[in-house]
Amino acid sequence: MIACLRLPFFAAALAQRDDARLRRVPLVLVDEAGQVTGLSPEAARLGVRVGMPLRQAQMLDGSLHVRPDTPVRTRRVLEELLAALAVFTPQVEPEEGLELRADARLRRDVPVLPAAQIDDQPAATCYLDLGRLSEGDTLEVGYELHRMVRVRLDLPATVGLASGRFPARVAAAALGKHEILAVSPGQEAAFLAPFTAGLLPVDGETVRQLHLLGLVTLGHIAAQPVSALLDRFGKTGRVMHRLASGRDTRPVQTYTPRAVFRQTRQLEQPVGDWQTLHAVLDDLLMSLLAQADEQAVRQVELTLLQDDGRCLEDTLTLRAPSGNGAHLRQTVRELAGALGVSGGVVEVALGL
Repeated sequence: MIACLRLPFFAAALAQRDDARLRRVPLVLVDEAGQVTGLSPEAARLGVRVGMPLRQAQMLDGSLHVRPDTPVRTRRVLEELLAALAVFTPQVEPEEGLELRADARLRRDVPVLPAAQIDDQPAATCYLDLGRLSEGDTLEVGYELHRMVRVRLDLPATVGLASGRFPARVAAAALGKHEILAVSPGQEAAFLAPFTAGLLPVDGETVRQLHLLGLVTLGHIAAQPVSALLDRFGKTGRVMHRLASGRDTRPVQTYTPRAVFRQTRQLEQPVGDWQTLHAVLDDLLMSLLAQADEQAVRQVELTLLQDDGRCLEDTLTLRAPSGNGAHLRQTVRELAGALGVSGGVVEVALGL
């Protein structure tokens, strides 16, 4: 059985969890280009969507609460979750890597409509292969997954259970908050039949042609002869028929966590001069390199929290792994200089 664990509005839910002022308010997260990268359920109900320019989103409602996106922190929490899920089974796979995809509504001009985001919710999604379990044991594992997320993250989540990834994913997306849905073996096609054909991981032009042919649900596609779909769509037609019928044999890959070393330091007084900040960064770096025990560093993550509440963060992937302390010290300093510090720094977090 395959379990699909889904955390809707993941990045915004993290922000709302950690800041009581943001709870139950229409929250949007924006990147440096001024585009919406994350949103809360309250903002979604106002019509805000991922990928919108902030100005367009604010035209929908002037009461939006705007915060800068923090992708480094979001990715870190997701990686911690994946490591925890690996306790259940080594076969744990995040959907589409660690990047949270934008929405995939039909009117959006994108080359591929990922099934993960057809519901317009920028969710974090993970698959787990639970092996051969009875229906009762599968449900018990599903509830245990749910409890683990609630205890470790305190975030809303849904769990879909089915024989394959696709029906499990649709089951998880069909649920509200804090729910579990299991699709019994042999019932996959009947369960999927009423759902939109737009859930299929195909390009927008293919979805448009399906609608022109009147094939608007997964049940419509499953009812078609495979030969007819092959003639019209080639190999994609066979894939669509198989998924719409609930037959998804794609394996769940084994999750291999990255070796990550992190430290966070809270400063007694806001630091506003580069000499002092560089000294703090150098000290953190030397401590982390000692922990790494001469392992080469591939990526550097830096987060600075200012006394005005502004969070600055960035990630730099090195052209080649390096264990040279002087080179890494200069790299960290340059990364800090590029963050646009505009106030006193009260907290520094460095990750290698």
